[in-house]
This record gives sequence, C-alpha cells and structure tokens, in this order.
Amino acid sequence: GVFAAGGGRFAYVSTLAIYIYRLRGFVLEKILVGHDKLLIAIAWSPHDPRLLASASSDQTLKIWNIETATVVCELPNCGFATDIMQWTLTDAYTLLLTDRGALKSWDWKTNKVKTINSYSRDGTITSLNLSTRQRSKVAIGTEDCYVHMLNLSNNKTSKIQTQQPVTEAAWDPRSENYILIAQKDGKISLYDVETLKEMSVFTRHSGGLRALAWVPEIPGGFVTVSERNGVIRLWNVSQSAPVELLKTGKDGFHEIFFVSRDVALCAFKDGMVAVYNVTRRQVEWCTEGGHTETIFDCAFKSDDPNILATASFDSTVRLWDIRNSSCTAKLTGATGVLYSLCWAPDGKHLVTSSSEGKVFIYDVEKGIVVRTIQTSKGPVYRVAWNQRDSSLLACASAEGTRV
Repeated sequence: GVFAAGGGRFAYVSTLAIYIYRLRGFVLEKILVGHDKLLIAIAWSPHDPRLLASASSDQTLKIWNIETATVVCELPNCGFATDIMQWTLTDAYTLLLTDRGALKSWDWKTNKVKTINSYSRDGTITSLNLSTRQRSKVAIGTEDCYVHMLNLSNNKTSKIQTQQPVTEAAWDPRSENYILIAQKDGKISLYDVETLKEMSVFTRHSGGLRALAWVPEIPGGFVTVSERNGVIRLWNVSQSAPVELLKTGKDGFHEIFFVSRDVALCAFKDGMVAVYNVTRRQVEWCTEGGHTETIFDCAFKSDDPNILATASFDSTVRLWDIRNSSCTAKLTGATGVLYSLCWAPDGKHLVTSSSEGKVFIYDVEKGIVVRTIQTSKGPVYRVAWNQRDSSLLACASAEGTRV
C-alpha cells in the first residue's frame, strides 16, 4: 500500500519519495529519498517504530531507520516487484511480500527471500491482511476468486471461494472468527472463518468499490470508499445498509487506511492526502490538491515572482501562488513525463520538455498546449526560452543540444 503508520507517525509515498509526518499536529518530519524507480509499497514495523520497509518497481527492497533517515538493509534485484508488503506480527525480521500469485517472505536479518506458497496460477494476490487477534494468521485474497487463510506458525490453510475476484479481505480486529470480503462487482460479505460460511451480505456497493477498512473505535464498524466520489460509507455488521454517508468534499478515493482508532488517512485520485476523523465527522488536515506524481522542475513566472510553475511525472503543469500556497491553474495537453519547463519573456507562455522527445508550448491564460515540437527520438531533459529573443528555444537530450 501507499500508506503506513507507527510510533505516532504516518507515511505516504509519491513516485520516488516517502513523506513522514508526525500524527500530532501533522508536521512533516522527513522526506526519504533513495529508490531509483517508482515506489510501490511501504510497511511500518509493528516491532520497532523506527523502522520502515519500502519496495520499488526496480525490484529493490529497503529497510529505513526513520530517526536517522538512513537505509539499514537493502536487497537490490530481489527477482520480482512486489505489489503488497506486510510486516509479520510474530517475527521482527520477517516481511510478507507478494509476487503476482505467490506469497514470499523476506528475512532482512539474513537478507534472503523464500517462497511460502503459490495461491493463484492465472491471477495475482490482490489483498494481504494479518489478524491482530490471531497474530500468526494471514488472509490472502486472489484475482481467481479465493480467500486463503494461512497460519504462518504451522502452514495450515483453509479457503473461501467467491463468485467474483477478491478486492479486499480484512480480519475483524475485535474477533478471531470473522472476516470481511469485498469482491470486484461491489459485493461485501461477512464470513465465519471456522465454518467458512457466509454470515451476512451487505447492500451492493455502487460506484466502483475502491477500498474497505474496519473502524477500530466502533464495534462491528467498517468503512468503504469509491473511486468515483469522495464519500466515506460507514457501515455496521448489524445491518445490511450503510449507517451513514460521510462527505469529505474531495474527489474519488484511491485508498483509505486507519492510523489510529478513529482517524483514517485518505488518498484521493487528484493526489491529495487527507486525515479524516470518523468520530468528529471531519477532515482534520489535508495536502493541497496538486500533482499526483513527483515534480521534476519548477520556475518562477518571468513577470510575477509570486507565481511558481511546476512540471511533473504526471504530464501536467501546475501554477502556484506562493503567498497562500494555493494551486491556481492546471495546464494539460502534454504527454509523457515532463522533465523541464521555462517561462517565455512575456509571462504569457511557457514551454516544457518530455520523455517522448517533444517540447510543448502553452498558452498560460487558456491553460492549453498551443504547439508541439518533436525535437528528438529520446527524452528531452532540459528546455530553455531565450529571454532576449522570444523566437528562440534551446533543448538538450541524449542526442545533443538543439536550438
């Protein structure tokens, strides 16, 4: 997942960086940078609040010391890019990792990875959840319509078959016997893990079920969120329909994750991260809506030092008013990763360079690309607008510099 919490802190990832915040006061403490490729997952150690694990798309695994912002263990080229990672609750040196349909473990003390079992031949593991009541048990949801319940202490397993691919499987934090299962078509069910029988079926979740999570503070309470809106549906296992709809005022959800008994960390499709208090029914903190990926370049407006432009991995340019830290405009129309930008002398236009060998010229007032120039076959890493002769642009790529 893109979220983790521990030791009074929470963390989230953005392309190549991990942002560490203090939960009290929502103060940014650290930004961890060290992966060369896209970050995929992080996990906070339940055994030592100083330790955080991370995984990236270049098949690299790392253990960080949060206090010193240093890497204490690294496994490069582990052989796969894990989608999900979880620290085991019974062993401080072991993490569970997914490799498509296989579940693996990483012992970072010996720095070795081994395969536990393969749970899906044709699909992937979509969900991994450890029971806080039976600490050696893990629920493994798969794309081929199963939830496998594995006891890590003796390797005994049982399984529940579903009608649709499993999107989430979550143990009840207050009981050893129940598990919530969400399916791709929006169906949510409560199962008894001893009898493997379906105990309750809830009103089908319309609007693209994105994530599900138990609310630790509320007995039998859980929430679901959709990728189509910013509403948190609050449920209780005692009734089939939602108890309440909690409006965040934001766009569609990407993920929801509880960092304390009644406080959830929310990620939205527009890149915004927010903290929502379920008891108070309010957003307590949020980032400014902005880029959904890493920013590669920025430049102040040539005729207004209060306006800053940023170019990002997400193919957009955003304009910011530094006086109040607000995003005033989003410029679209470019493609590829935007590595560089530069303002025109008149401040009415700007230019960006991309990973597709193109430069894009924008009309800032209209917020659109008005001209595209193919300058090379490979990425263009830098672009500059001549501040004395606005008819001249220079760009640099692996193929050389062009004007």
